[in-house]
Amino acid sequence: MSHDLHDWPLPPESHTWGVAMADFSVGTLSVGIFSAGTLSPKAAAGTLAPKAAALPPPVAAFVRAVNAFDLEGVTEAFAVDALVNDQLREFWGSSAIRDWAAREIIDDKLTLSVVEAVENHANWIVTAHVDGTFDKRGLPDPLALTFYFSADREKIFQLIILRNLPKV
Repeated sequence: MSHDLHDWPLPPESHTWGVAMADFSVGTLSVGIFSAGTLSPKAAAGTLAPKAAALPPPVAAFVRAVNAFDLEGVTEAFAVDALVNDQLREFWGSSAIRDWAAREIIDDKLTLSVVEAVENHANWIVTAHVDGTFDKRGLPDPLALTFYFSADREKIFQLIILRNLPKV
């Protein structure tokens, strides 16, 4: 799926965001990013392509581990005292996160297809189409979830996962 820059809602000039699309291949996760601070007429018209960039290492590692059904990799992406809030259920610390990942990711053969990634004040907001063997009755197809990551260069210390309402 490809979008021109004019397809994305632009924030006010006083705020800088990065908007991205993901391209998956084995072992890499790359996204396109642009700054919406001051756009040239060509960029505003959507004639310039976004620059390539990468998600922070722990976020990219999490996505790769989920798609590989790698429980150790998912668990290792998080700090020891991290918090995961998945659809308003909280999991604190390595043991609880490992149990959550085993049940909700590995057992359900969850896969993520990143469709948008936005950096905002050192947080990453990643929207992904989610699939797997879980019960999909009553869910939209594709199921889009938003993953709100707080991470440093090495570990994720907070992840909030929500199914947001469609934009109106």
